[in-house]
Amino acid sequence: MSSARLSSHRCRTWVNAARFRDLAHGAHINRDMIWCLWDVRYLPAAEEERDKLPGKERAAIFNAIMKLQSLGPQLPHPHSSDVKGAPRLRELRPRRGRCPWRPLYCRVGDCFVVAAIAPDGESDSRGFRQACERAEQRLADLEKA
Repeated sequence: MSSARLSSHRCRTWVNAARFRDLAHGAHINRDMIWCLWDVRYLPAAEEERDKLPGKERAAIFNAIMKLQSLGPQLPHPHSSDVKGAPRLRELRPRRGRCPWRPLYCRVGDCFVVAAIAPDGESDSRGFRQACERAEQRLADLEKA
């Protein structure tokens, strides 16, 4: 995977935290520790789609990405779920599914790649399907490169 083709959401992979707030459960860890954060990267087209969203929605997506960085594949429902009809894709569900936008991502090696930003499938099923197709095509193009 070419790092020039992906933009990293977070530069550091390891963080030394004296007080780390677990984003998924709200628990505080009050000891020195080294916490591994999962690498989450955006494809350039997905980053453009995200940047076009209103600020409130971008903030919700940012928080969902932080949860994905913290928990990786252990991120539970309702924060993440499989995409029906696209077996390799998963969707982040900002605000526990109450956000009208869904980052579509998949795991590629040791990192997660956000391939598209989709509208909520319940309110715009056609737009969601189109975003899934775009995401799958972008991931296929990435694998060819």
